[in-house]
Amino acid sequence: KQAVRHSVLLITLDTTRADRLGCYGYAKALTPALDRLAENGVLIENALCTVPLTLPSHTTLLTALQPPEHGIRVNGNRSLPQGVPLLSEIMARHGYRTGAFIASSVLASAYGLDRGFEVYDDVDELESATGAGFRATDRDTQDTPYRRGDEVTDSALRWLRKAIARPGRRARKPFFCWLHLYDPHLPHNAHKGIFGDRFDDPYDAEVAFADRQVERLIRFLDDHGLREDTLVAVVGDHGEGLGDNGERSHGFFLYSTLHVPMIFSQPGLLPRGKRVDGMVSLVDFMPTVLDVLGLDPAVYDRGDPRNSHMKHVLKRSFADTLLNGTSVSRPCYAETHLPYHNCGWAPLYARITHEWKYIRAPRPELYDGLKDPGSATNLASDRASILGAQEKALSDMEAAMLTGAAPEVELTPEQIRKLASLGYAAGGQAVPESVDISTLIDVKDMVPIIERQTAVRGLMRAGVLTTNTIALCRELIAASPRTAVFHGWLGMLLCAHDREKEAMPSFETALEIAPHSVAVRNNLGTILAGRGRLEEAIEQFSAALEVKPNDQSVRHNLALSHNRLGLRFGKAGDYGKSIGHLETAVEAAPTMAEAHNNLGIALMAVGRHADAIAHFEEALRLRPIYPVAYRNLKLARQSGTAIPPLTPSKKP
Repeated sequence: KQAVRHSVLLITLDTTRADRLGCYGYAKALTPALDRLAENGVLIENALCTVPLTLPSHTTLLTALQPPEHGIRVNGNRSLPQGVPLLSEIMARHGYRTGAFIASSVLASAYGLDRGFEVYDDVDELESATGAGFRATDRDTQDTPYRRGDEVTDSALRWLRKAIARPGRRARKPFFCWLHLYDPHLPHNAHKGIFGDRFDDPYDAEVAFADRQVERLIRFLDDHGLREDTLVAVVGDHGEGLGDNGERSHGFFLYSTLHVPMIFSQPGLLPRGKRVDGMVSLVDFMPTVLDVLGLDPAVYDRGDPRNSHMKHVLKRSFADTLLNGTSVSRPCYAETHLPYHNCGWAPLYARITHEWKYIRAPRPELYDGLKDPGSATNLASDRASILGAQEKALSDMEAAMLTGAAPEVELTPEQIRKLASLGYAAGGQAVPESVDISTLIDVKDMVPIIERQTAVRGLMRAGVLTTNTIALCRELIAASPRTAVFHGWLGMLLCAHDREKEAMPSFETALEIAPHSVAVRNNLGTILAGRGRLEEAIEQFSAALEVKPNDQSVRHNLALSHNRLGLRFGKAGDYGKSIGHLETAVEAAPTMAEAHNNLGIALMAVGRHADAIAHFEEALRLRPIYPVAYRNLKLARQSGTAIPPLTPSKKP
């Protein structure tokens, strides 16, 4: 085993198919940096992700846990439990400098992967630090909740320059630097300013653009004499369908989107030009890195159960393959809960070996891994004995997993907006433990509907609420009548056309299908509030909070409704009810400056000057530039001075 002086540069390539890189045999690729890494290192021919989604896949990569073990199954709804060890924590406890540079809000610190990092430079952190928000890029005319690869690389290089600086005469600490490149994710930019008409498919241009960032990082290591001291690992989190098996994007199927690039390179430590044709999973990555570096994973206090957990995890290491070129191949697990989360369709689970790919679905799937790597011919009906053996093997694999549950993450309305702008839905349905998938819609039957629902979501997000969008939504419902979100969308679209009587049955159907749907109740409440039906809106928001008490979006909307009711009663001179609603508003959303200001006015009206002053001061603390609250505070401090009655603020 090696000394701990080796640094680690981890580069994760979002939405990157292995077979779109030159080193994996793609003739149209322009990936010289990645190709050179493969020429000077070890390339894993068959590396598979566990979930074709960004957050759960990265969580597996950095924890060595399968999705059922760490509990994060889709993007945007849960965070990593505190007791789960992360690679970054172990590296930090071994004295490593640690920095992460994240391109997408899908991996924001709210989801828990920031533990152990001195610097976790994500888009949420960037926005809060600069106050600048997101910048438009040439890939999209609107502000987007991710950063281009060159911007992320700029941040990483600035940190690396500081990290390698020797403080006085002390030895330089090794570093663990993680860089996340999101560019190959939809929507795709052809980067014509860089590549001209070099590419027919803009996806290939995005991969080439990401490769340029890899080149910049490797050049930095070379220029500073760090190449032989640094283990470089390049890993994809999942692939992209690009039309294979009818899937354009990713997340709904377990076909080509599972195959990801995995390359390790360190001159003098690892073999050069070694290609491993065995099969490994992203769950094997963390123990392999620790083993190659010779780092003891049991870094916690004596008696801490995480030590024994980490020693168990280390058994999955394929370090000997990297160091000595030995073969490795092991069964891989994969799943996707996205069909159920988004649409109420059957989730999928898979066990994959060189010989067979088995997918548990309402209509099971079995593919010959050697003869049919593209999963074109389902052999399930012809190979009953093999099918049964594969189901038992998958069940045994699941039974051997640890049990884990991740807490729900509380997202702000802005974070939910960012997720939606990337095509991900927050607040969907979790798969019940007792679900019988044979009773659910098989996602194989929904290929045209997947594209249509993506189109409808995009139209609604863009504000295209036309009768044509309504017609498309009705087509979705006809194809999948038990998908709650489709009924909810139809209700919202009809309301946009002032067809409220038609809309309400759609919302009722959505809530009958999914009575605990926070998203449906939140949307319905928002529409009711927009029509001035505040009491009914409050009922919907309150019901949503019974399911998810700390949902920040719902709490914000509830506060807005109570604030408006407080104004309504205040204008009518009923300050008792006004104060009650405004107090509920500030309780639901303590950072809503307008509610504090309005509550102060109502309290002044009943002679509670000291309480009123406290709320005016809080309004100004939350919003320092708030002339109305400043004026009210000044008047409240002047005993006997009347404050104008409650009226809606021009700036909510």
